[in-house]
Amino acid sequence: MKKKSLNRLSAFFNISLVVLLLVPNFIVSASVFAVDTVFPSTNEINKTKVWSQVNILEELPGSTKFEVKNPRGFLACFEYRTDGDITQKISDINTNIEVTDGLYPNVCVTNTVETITISANVYVEIRLAFGGEKDERFTWTRFDVLPVPIPPSVPILEYPIDGVAIKDNTPLMQWSKLGAFTVDTTNPNTTLVPPEGLTGNTFAVSGEAEDNISLNRVYVQLVHKQTSQRYGGTTIYLSGTKQDWSQTFDATKLGMPEGDYAAHVAVVDNAGNTSSVGWSEYFQVDKTPPVITISSPLNNEVLRTPERKLKVFGSISDNIATNYIHIQIVDSKGNSRGVYTVHGTKSEELLVELDVKDLQDGEYKIYYWGVDRVGNVSERPYITILLDNTAPVAPTLTSPSNDSFVKGDLLESKWKKIDDAHNYIYESYHDAEAKNLRYHQEYATNSKSATNVSESTFWWRVKAVDAAGNASDWSELWKVTVDNTPPK
Repeated sequence: MKKKSLNRLSAFFNISLVVLLLVPNFIVSASVFAVDTVFPSTNEINKTKVWSQVNILEELPGSTKFEVKNPRGFLACFEYRTDGDITQKISDINTNIEVTDGLYPNVCVTNTVETITISANVYVEIRLAFGGEKDERFTWTRFDVLPVPIPPSVPILEYPIDGVAIKDNTPLMQWSKLGAFTVDTTNPNTTLVPPEGLTGNTFAVSGEAEDNISLNRVYVQLVHKQTSQRYGGTTIYLSGTKQDWSQTFDATKLGMPEGDYAAHVAVVDNAGNTSSVGWSEYFQVDKTPPVITISSPLNNEVLRTPERKLKVFGSISDNIATNYIHIQIVDSKGNSRGVYTVHGTKSEELLVELDVKDLQDGEYKIYYWGVDRVGNVSERPYITILLDNTAPVAPTLTSPSNDSFVKGDLLESKWKKIDDAHNYIYESYHDAEAKNLRYHQEYATNSKSATNVSESTFWWRVKAVDAAGNASDWSELWKVTVDNTPPK
């Protein structure tokens, strides 16, 4: 009895599974259970885990509006086809080399949501075969579309038949509207123009597509020679019988390493005829921008430009070859004095002389950046400088007073402090014409002290120097007599 019960239960489950398989829209492999190592997930699993997924937004007879969603910060590409039509593929080679049935039209999203409306007779299939994380990829998932109702006003009739008599009392019915269609079996074609030799971080692949009746799209992608990894698969929609197409690639945004690449393009017409140009010759991608350093002037340096020229020293290096350097000076209000361009590679030498004759005193920024010969652009940093071509005012002497007599045990010379003075130059002379120099020294403060000064008569004066090196006029020339002899 126990064995018979088990057999009946097994038979019940088998019959139930058959019934489920006969239920419309019950796609066991695609929407419920994971399939294999190539497609380890399903659309339903991805919805549960908030991964890349497809959702129906609107259903109309003969078409369905979908949203394709990727909530994460990497590329996920959804391929689609209609009514199981395998001729809709745009290439025999899929971007995911583990997928063997070719590449179909697709839409790619990164951390966003896009909508797409697809028309079909019976159903649409969508899969996630490349891009995204491998564990979220899912195989063809079927979505039935609403049928298009047949208009009842004009029936499709088989009679009357030409040359066959009918009874006089048979009512004649009108024919349906005459339909027309074109049979097109001619494959479209396209040229493929990749970069030649060495190219930079941003480059374009282009061509001209042509068809005898009507173009639909091209699909272009890149392959890295060293790793066989594919990048940048893009569908470009076309129209007419001849159209130029071009796709720009940014190697950094696509996560492409430096190295050798080839481009591939396939073209499809509106009848579904497909042809592939194959792979182009390899070209080399260089993403490395030049490196520039400025050694002079220093950041936050105060400068004077007596010749109204500002010399900028520095160096530039690149892994291949530098084309030119740009240097730009901008005032505190953002006004630019233009961009100075230096051609060729420079190394620890004078980069440029900036003409600053019309610049007022104040703060300026010097921006600098470089471009190598394949167009890679360095960062655009800057240094800040302060231009100061205005000299301080001449100091005012305070003591000892002019024509004074002093003792030499402690002689202090003092003058009024100048606000923008960085230091002071003190000089004394043996003569009133200040030609016979007695003493010269620079001081950081507005005074000078001396002890045990021998008896003499001298003349002294002071000038102020600011941080940029601008010197004031000399102060007045004062006379001092040192008398160390007591009266008798």
